[in-house]
Amino acid sequence: MKKIIVPIDYSSYSEYAFLSALKIAHKAGSAITCINVVATDIDWKNLPKEKKAQYPVILDMEAEAKEKLKDFISNHKLQGVKVEEVVAVGVPH
Repeated sequence: MKKIIVPIDYSSYSEYAFLSALKIAHKAGSAITCINVVATDIDWKNLPKEKKAQYPVILDMEAEAKEKLKDFISNHKLQGVKVEEVVAVGVPH
């Protein structure tokens, strides 16, 4: 196993999933990708930058989510495991 993907919604369940992933990754020499999704029905991925600028609330939420995910990860002992942070905008499922 090379990479473990962990969805993070800041619930106790996602924290437990992250801690479990850390244990597995440490033993297996794997990396972890933590993903958090800013929920919106807008097709954000295919929107040009000019159109995205028309949604400052979503841009602010995305920036806040990136900072929050970074803080979440830094508050844990990573045991030498490489952890990547990914924030996406769209429908969480």
